[in-house]
Amino acid sequence: NPTDHFIVQVLGGEPTYSHNFYYFLEYLKNSNITISVTSNGNTVNKMIEKFLKIINTSLWNWHIGLSNEACGGLAENIRYGLNMKRFEKNLKLYLNTSNVTRLVFSPTMNAFSVKNFHEYIKLIHSIILSTNKEKEFTWVGNWVNDSPKELDCKYLPKHFSSYIDKAIETMENTSKDLNMDDNSDVYSWLNNMKNRIQNHDENLNIITNYLNRLSHIKPLLNKQILLDQLQ
Repeated sequence: NPTDHFIVQVLGGEPTYSHNFYYFLEYLKNSNITISVTSNGNTVNKMIEKFLKIINTSLWNWHIGLSNEACGGLAENIRYGLNMKRFEKNLKLYLNTSNVTRLVFSPTMNAFSVKNFHEYIKLIHSIILSTNKEKEFTWVGNWVNDSPKELDCKYLPKHFSSYIDKAIETMENTSKDLNMDDNSDVYSWLNNMKNRIQNHDENLNIITNYLNRLSHIKPLLNKQILLDQLQ
């Protein structure tokens, strides 16, 4: 029925690098659609220009989800291959695109991102505040508990739960002047993660042994910047 409204969700691998993604969009005829795309935010200039042209000339609403959970060099080592400057540039482009009606920040927390997650929240909210504070957005989080299970935050020392408290405080204090969805479950997600850390036994050896194996596969990985997040 052409009057029905549909939400089309597109997940990864990275959709903006897939020719099939753009081919698929050409065959969507119904104008009463919201397209929700989850991206790693690392789309190169040529492809982001192509994607934004489609967004700007379409009749659809667009929701853009961005998967990340850290800043700077830490983010680039957690998400191997990410260029954080490119991520920030693309975020600003989405914020300034009127057909993007909603942004969804989708962190997948892991043992290396807990300690400085509050800094990532601060970064995202500062970019929104300085670029387009009226843009609607929300946070929808998860955590690694499989593939690889070694990065589950439950293996962290119990005092790391205090970093979750810091993230909650930062989320509250830096979102006051922004258009963040009141229905977001971000606080229950953060509290569940805090409980996950507190209710399991510490086992940093599981994490460091995995990192040692990973560094042989990815020679450009900065192992020290990741180890620092376990201190």
